[in-house]
Amino acid sequence: MSFDSKRSAQAFGRKILKILKGTGWKTRVWDNLGWHVGWELGRVSLHVENYADGNVFSCLIADDDKSIGAGACSWTTSFTSKDPNEVVEHDLKHALKIGSEMLKGLKDSQKMLKGYKKVVLGGKKKPAKRKKAR
Repeated sequence: MSFDSKRSAQAFGRKILKILKGTGWKTRVWDNLGWHVGWELGRVSLHVENYADGNVFSCLIADDDKSIGAGACSWTTSFTSKDPNEVVEHDLKHALKIGSEMLKGLKDSQKMLKGYKKVVLGGKKKPAKRKKAR
């Protein structure tokens, strides 16, 4: 959604900020062939588009801290709504479901890898011990 002025984008940002659930949401306003507004909370990014029947919100969930606000994401759906809280709730549930299924798949795969040392998710790989020369 593009605004004619920075001031109008900021005003819309404050209006939506008041209805977003949770604490810590930040409004982001930028200029790119018109003024745009979005909201961020951690790795969750909320965006708005303007259609003939009104504003519609969509959500992106970044896969790392560098992707926040850059439009890159790991989790998004085609779900949109006129209620920004409904979009955030829907996409977080979707991401958690997919994430837990992926984790289960990784754990199952780990069990199948006979002969390999267990890999601790997020842990550091230990260096192999050298054999002493005789």
